[in-house]
Amino acid sequence: MGVLDAQEDRKVSERGVEINHDFQNFLELASGLEKGDPGTLICDVDFVIRFPHKALMSLKFGEIPESSLTALQNLKDKGWKVLFVTNQPREGHQIARRMSRLKGYKAFPEALEDIFGQEAIIGGGADFLLGFSKSRKGTVEDTVGWLQKNGTGRVSMVSDQIRDAEFFKKVYEELSRQGESGVKKDGAMFYKIPGPPIG
Repeated sequence: MGVLDAQEDRKVSERGVEINHDFQNFLELASGLEKGDPGTLICDVDFVIRFPHKALMSLKFGEIPESSLTALQNLKDKGWKVLFVTNQPREGHQIARRMSRLKGYKAFPEALEDIFGQEAIIGGGADFLLGFSKSRKGTVEDTVGWLQKNGTGRVSMVSDQIRDAEFFKKVYEELSRQGESGVKKDGAMFYKIPGPPIG
């Protein structure tokens, strides 16, 4: 964990969200979560459950690996509710949609919709290249709305970006402020997993 991560950890932890750096990837985290009581997981997409650099090399744009889909299905089978919040366009990229049909692989968002339904994905708009979707008030509101309708147990988030902890903090604060929902109002956990290797 770097100095900036440590500083961000302190800021967010002071506001009721704990930050955990114990897991090296999503598969490790999912395996750990399966062993506890079911809850609600907000999940980033890129470099968490799908790996754009690997998909680019294999020309399988938008691919979500079978290992990620199996881990997600296992969480669902154990009673977990999962919401995907990404800066990527909600409908996915046109090239990825076409290539997945031509080459017969599972891509975002259809692969996730098959398991969790269309409601469980909140994506960015035309500004996705700037990565600002999670900083918009509407994304926080949409996330809180989904949690109020579908959430259960303790709420957590997983991302490779420490800046997403700030988004999660806003969601948690708004959820706590609004009151009634199926999620617990304490013990919110942000799981920060390492990003992709450089080079």
